[in-house]
Amino acid sequence: MKDSYSKQKIRQALLAPTIGEFDDVAAPISIRNDTHYPFGIKIGYDNGNAYGFDASSYRYIRHISVPFLNLTAQDDFIAGKPSRNKLGFCLSNPNIMHVETQCGGHLGWQENTPGNTFGASSWADVAVSDFFHAIMAVKKESFEKLTRETSPIAESKFDYPEPPVKFNREMEKSLTQVKINAMALTTKHLSKL
Repeated sequence: MKDSYSKQKIRQALLAPTIGEFDDVAAPISIRNDTHYPFGIKIGYDNGNAYGFDASSYRYIRHISVPFLNLTAQDDFIAGKPSRNKLGFCLSNPNIMHVETQCGGHLGWQENTPGNTFGASSWADVAVSDFFHAIMAVKKESFEKLTRETSPIAESKFDYPEPPVKFNREMEKSLTQVKINAMALTTKHLSKL
């Protein structure tokens, strides 16, 4: 990287005010993206397109049978356009939730506090965690409903006492508070999209 173009790009990357801009400038000139020897990906493939076709997951999306979150950014110059071209595959599967943000760079989505250039956490981690918690809550609710409807214990001759009304009210109050907190957290993170 002794040529003037590379030096200019390195300078631009180091002066970038955000991690997203740093990634946008640095990624195209970094070694990991070089398609020429010795960094070119050719082991077992005729060319880079053959590797890309084999590595692409869009052919398997129709087989996903569990909840799946697909998170992409419009300004992702490596995976953005290819994933947008295959969006129909995601939309045709009811198990997939596709979220596309306006910015985020190449798989970045970093939050950056003022005065902190590097080392910020990714808000996408929190969004994915919220997604998992929501899936688990729905699964638990469905399981409990199914268990109540088809439980052999419910049909047995034994009479089990119902939980006290006070317990049910406290549980309902607690669940309502959890939902309120989840919505507030989700709204907070959706505002960053």
